[in-house]
Amino acid sequence: MSMGVYLGTLTLWKTWSSTSADDRLWTASAIAAAYYITMFSAYYYPGATAWDPPQQFDKPNIHMFVVLPALSIVTVAYGLEQWRLRWDVPVEQVIIIGLVAAVVLGLFVIEQRRVAGIQAKARKET
Repeated sequence: MSMGVYLGTLTLWKTWSSTSADDRLWTASAIAAAYYITMFSAYYYPGATAWDPPQQFDKPNIHMFVVLPALSIVTVAYGLEQWRLRWDVPVEQVIIIGLVAAVVLGLFVIEQRRVAGIQAKARKET
C-alpha cells in the first residue's frame, strides 16, 4: 500500500512539474506502469497472490488478469494525452474518450471473469 501511495504521489508531482509536457507525460506513464509491473513480480514468489486477502485459484497466471488490464489503461491514457498534446484537443473531449475506453476495458474484464467462472463450474461438474 505504501508503494502505491508513493508512486501515486510521485506521478502527480511529476505530471505538474516544470519540465516539458512530453517529458512529464512519459515520466508519469512510466511511474504509473511501474506499480503494475512490480505487482506482476508477485507471480514469481511461491504462494503470493496479486491481491489481499490471499485466495487460491486453479489458473497459474491469475496475475495477468490484474496486471494486463491495468497496463492497458496506462497505455490508453498515455496515447490519449499524447494525442491531446500533439493536436491541441480540448481536455474535456479527451476525458470523455478516456472514460469510454475505461468502461469498454472494464466490461471486457468482467466478461473474461464471467467466462472463467463458467469454465471453472463446468470443470467441477465433470
